[in-house]
Amino acid sequence: MTGTTLERPDVAAYLDAVRSRLRDPPAEERDDLIADVEASLLESGGPPRLSSQDFAAELREAAGLSPEGPVTERRSSLLETIRVCLSTERASSWLRMARELAPI
Repeated sequence: MTGTTLERPDVAAYLDAVRSRLRDPPAEERDDLIADVEASLLESGGPPRLSSQDFAAELREAAGLSPEGPVTERRSSLLETIRVCLSTERASSWLRMARELAPI
């Protein structure tokens, strides 16, 4: 983000919301798209009336990207969340007890 964007919190928040919907393209491509959007928003005086979700969907379509990010990315974050949850002491003790009761 540029210094001008930092002076406009509404534009910065809108760009962050759009950026969060563009996680799957390579970083360089995503940064180029966001830079173009940033320039356009600053020239027009602020965020459009279109929601950031709808704007990101239109931007994805115009850039030739798939409508949604890859499913594997969501799975990996879910797996990571499960790993973190299972690494707690409480979960470890529950798993030990479950292993002891498994033969029953």
